[in-house]
Formats: sequence, C-alpha cells, structure tokens
Amino acid sequence: MNNQKVMLNPITEQQFDRVAMATERGQLKQKNDEFGVSFSIWFNGHIVMSSNVDVNGQRHYWSHL
Repeated sequence: MNNQKVMLNPITEQQFDRVAMATERGQLKQKNDEFGVSFSIWFNGHIVMSSNVDVNGQRHYWSHL
C-alpha cells in the first residue's frame, strides 16, 4: 500500500486549460459533484490536475504533483 500524502497546489485556470487541451482521449474526466461539475486530468493512471466548485460557486484549480 502506498502511504504517500498528495500535495494539492493551487494553479490558474489557464494552467489547467493548457494541459486539458493537450490531453488524449480518456485523460480528461468529468463528474457531477454536489456544487457543480468537477474535472480531473489523468496520466498513466494517476491524477495530476483537478478542478472543482465550492459551496460558494467558485471554481478552484489544483495540481496534484
């Protein structure tokens, strides 16, 4: 079992979009969450970036690297 802690670092919308536009089929995933649609970017089976909406309707962008 891997016990590494994932560090979430805030990134800009532009940084997220730049990577999202370069993804291949199946690497950009979408999910309906409690407060809106969340997105995640996956490479080699690992999440590398995500975007979610908080309770106030604000979208946040994160790097998981």
